[in-house]
Amino acid sequence: MTLSTADLPGASRLASWTLPLRSLWRRVRTAGWETQAFLLVLGGWMVGMSVFVLFRYYTFQTNAFDLGIFNQAFATALHGQLFYETPDLRIIPSGSFLAVHFNLLMFLLLPLYALAPTPETLLVAQTFVLGLGAVPVWLISNRLLANRQMSLVLAAIYLFNPAILSLSIYDFHLEAFLPFFLGMTFYSFLARRWRLHAVFLALSLVTMEFAAVLAFAMALAHLLRGLGRRPTGGERHAFFPLVLRLDRTERWVLGGTLLATPFLAYGMLTASFLIAGPAPPGASGQGSSLFVWLFDSPALTAQWIQFWLLLFGTLLFLPLLAPRNLVMVLPWFGLTLIISAAALTMTGYQYGGAFVAPFLIWAVPFGIKKVKRLGLAKGLLLVVLLVSVILCPLDPLMQGAFPGIAYNAGFPTPTSHTGILYDALNLIPPGASVLTQNNLFPQVSGRADAYVYLTDNRTDIEYVLADASSPHYGQPIWGDQLMSQWLPHFLATGRYGVLVMDGGVYLLEKGYTGPILLQSQTEYRYDYRELTLFYGSAVADASSASGTVLMRDPSTTNGTFFYGPYVSLPPGSYNVTFWMSAGAGATGGMLLDAFSPLNSTTGIERAARHINASDFPIADAWTPFTLHISLPPEDYFVTALECRGMYAYGGPFSLDYITVTYVGGP
Repeated sequence: MTLSTADLPGASRLASWTLPLRSLWRRVRTAGWETQAFLLVLGGWMVGMSVFVLFRYYTFQTNAFDLGIFNQAFATALHGQLFYETPDLRIIPSGSFLAVHFNLLMFLLLPLYALAPTPETLLVAQTFVLGLGAVPVWLISNRLLANRQMSLVLAAIYLFNPAILSLSIYDFHLEAFLPFFLGMTFYSFLARRWRLHAVFLALSLVTMEFAAVLAFAMALAHLLRGLGRRPTGGERHAFFPLVLRLDRTERWVLGGTLLATPFLAYGMLTASFLIAGPAPPGASGQGSSLFVWLFDSPALTAQWIQFWLLLFGTLLFLPLLAPRNLVMVLPWFGLTLIISAAALTMTGYQYGGAFVAPFLIWAVPFGIKKVKRLGLAKGLLLVVLLVSVILCPLDPLMQGAFPGIAYNAGFPTPTSHTGILYDALNLIPPGASVLTQNNLFPQVSGRADAYVYLTDNRTDIEYVLADASSPHYGQPIWGDQLMSQWLPHFLATGRYGVLVMDGGVYLLEKGYTGPILLQSQTEYRYDYRELTLFYGSAVADASSASGTVLMRDPSTTNGTFFYGPYVSLPPGSYNVTFWMSAGAGATGGMLLDAFSPLNSTTGIERAARHINASDFPIADAWTPFTLHISLPPEDYFVTALECRGMYAYGGPFSLDYITVTYVGGP
């Protein structure tokens, strides 16, 4: 007897599980080329954008606000805390993210995060769900236009829309789930698929409180589209010329949505306030400053106009041909009129892609139906796609063209500096408390004791990680705390030792007294390019290292010869060496010193030496003059090093360059 796979134990159960997949595969294989192309484009977008956002994370282009917030919230939830996160402690004393946006979606996502509890999981999951937002666009277009080629172009328009791509690029946000959830809610109402509608409406409403406002606006749009004129005839003299052309089920669904969503939004906001805990001292009334008349600020007004012009302009204003659908963007339109927060209308942030662009894209098929010529309609959609691709943040020429992180972070490119940062991170134990800056926080956010600022002086910080080469180093958090101030503060306490001092990366450990484990170059060189010439001239000299030297001859005005370069160096002991020469028959001399200015009139003299022409043993030969200085931790980044040639007279004297060589601890 011959056995088949169906006769093996469990084979029938396995076969039953694979039936839906095999059925789906057969449907894809037999579908038209447009459907196959749609799936190929969608899959390619998901994979490509996943790689892109992961590289942003790996090259420190993500932020505490908001990838770090979410990763810390999910990580702490796995350990029994209610989505605890520290970047928002200033406004939510309880520390629970649910006080920022009350939602149930995070509970649904927690099992997925638990499979691989890392920021990468959140980024990839967001990318895939945001990509799925193209599915309702495809379905809505097919239903309204009955043309799969135009539906394919519309799906691509969604995927490459500048606002949608900005939402994908900028960290992780709950808003990224709304284009798919609300899109399927919108489509299922058009298709009268009520079970599907209920599922996706519920998913939308548990995503965040503002989703209830958007669902209300969507129901209102369906209601307005259902309005039509009474038929002519016996009823033409009716007092009300319009009639609601919706059946009973549609009326019940829309009525229930319009009645329930305001209460739901209010309930979720109330839950947020209750979870937030008592307001911190001095916090009362802070929110009222957000509400202003937009046009009181010319800069905000210009940004607001640019924001809305880009959202409509990338779609060639086609949504205006279906004005009843525009009620869906009224919530965000109105909100941006009365709230002064600049980020709300920055193209490179998440808001346009979550709260405006999807609704406008769903309106395009309604508008394109009014274009009578098929060829013209197809041409318009192709132009929209081209404009979207040109203006999207993936276009290198668009970097810096619009405000917001997606347009200003640049492309993620690993460098040797990236490696230094990871070497420093590897020195931090998994459970240790860390204070760091915005762009480094996501990498340490898998613990409860990770901070980007301190709410009080009782927080015990074991490690301080900073990158002075990053703009985030001098960027204030909540308006008043900067890492450029915290790093010298912790150094000055004398309780922290330096573990890393390399390429602008600094890692301090509490109680550490050993050697620096990761150290940058030990010699810095400064020549005519970094130094400032006061009395003298820059002349060519083939014997110099750079080919140009600073020179003074006996006819030069007496006084300061040169000074600079005003560099901030890590604490330690250094040899400052001036490489100089004196011409044949030279006379006179000058004072060489290493100085740390505190203001325009005073400073700290580190070391000084007076040299004369007789100190040069050979004419026109480069001779080193060395000063030994010590830079203590308490002066770290408070002052800069200035090397000077003072009170110069006589000559000729030439300076080739100055070397500052690290020789040990302070």
